Amino acid sequence: MSSNDPFSTNTHNPYSFQETPSAQMPGDVQRGLVHHVTALSILIIVQGSLVTLFGLGLTAMAVVMPAILKAQGGMPRQVGMPAGPPMPGGVELILLAVYGGMGVVSLAIGAMGVWAGIRMLKFRGRTLGFVALSSGLLTIAGCYCLPTAIGLFIYGLIVLLNESVRQAFEMGEQGYTANEIQNHFARLPV
Repeated sequence: MSSNDPFSTNTHNPYSFQETPSAQMPGDVQRGLVHHVTALSILIIVQGSLVTLFGLGLTAMAVVMPAILKAQGGMPRQVGMPAGPPMPGGVELILLAVYGGMGVVSLAIGAMGVWAGIRMLKFRGRTLGFVALSSGLLTIAGCYCLPTAIGLFIYGLIVLLNESVRQAFEMGEQGYTANEIQNHFARLPV
């Protein structure tokens, strides 16, 4: 007698969970926040891309601003006013150092964020994720990325400090694919 239950375990059913390898995990493991790792990874990649663009803009400013001030012949002045004092010596170097330094730091933070997000999509590099989230707070110097960096930092800590997520990253480091990890945790109780 055959059963008409389409969800029963059948060895001939290609969609059966029987053939999916499962990891040997303790019995008290729950689903947790593992399904949030993909969204967090994508948000980290987007934030890292925006910070990288900001860093490129600052680096361009490091080159352009001294050239503009030099072309104007000194400090900016209003039309019709007498000529202002000449630009003090060393201003070009100060502008180059300030804008260039902020640009290089932003480029490094952005590149690390993109790299951490890509690794986290594969459930690898949990520590790198913590470092990328924490270093994103250094964008306070540029101001424009700080609000999203704070929100992403809080969300990232909530997700990455979850016990199930920690175990999922351990599985990723052991060589399991992201699909195998997500399938394993999707079958667990909430």
